[in-house]
Amino acid sequence: MHSKLLKVGLLTGLTCALTLGANAQELKQPGTKKSSQSEPELRKISVSADGCYGSCPSYRVEIDSQGQVVFTGHAYTEVKGTQRKQISPQAFAQIQQLATKIRLRKLDRNYGPNSAHCPIWRTDASGGGIKAQYAGEEPINYSWYNGCTSMSADLKPLYQVAAAIMQAADVQDWIRKPTSQSVFP
Repeated sequence: MHSKLLKVGLLTGLTCALTLGANAQELKQPGTKKSSQSEPELRKISVSADGCYGSCPSYRVEIDSQGQVVFTGHAYTEVKGTQRKQISPQAFAQIQQLATKIRLRKLDRNYGPNSAHCPIWRTDASGGGIKAQYAGEEPINYSWYNGCTSMSADLKPLYQVAAAIMQAADVQDWIRKPTSQSVFP
């Protein structure tokens, strides 16, 4: 499942136990009524990769609840600018299920330098982030820096969500393979 992600350097150093397809039967179909105890509906989610001092790809991939994928290649990507494609709403529902399972809304927002998760770092590394938009709420932004020398295990759930977004969006052909550093450890 992750071979395509490994080819573009997205999961180097990360052992991801995510199996999207295996949980598909547990999903509520889009548009079904949710219980009052469930989280607000995830409307859109994106993952971004920041550049580095070098040729790390810089891009953003956004998916909305209708399955609309918007890829924007900034630098060191095969495709520059904005590209669009459509995926199934069920693929987005799998991302929402994962976000709920890992309690995305409860995670810390900053995994970068000077945070509790990154007390020591090196310079010139890439970073990334996730932006989640829930119904009726302001977007929630999460960020990390790959130059942290003692990366917190707490960051693993964010990497799982990033991997799920990339898996569902299937935009690997639009991203250039990094030559020196991975985008997501």
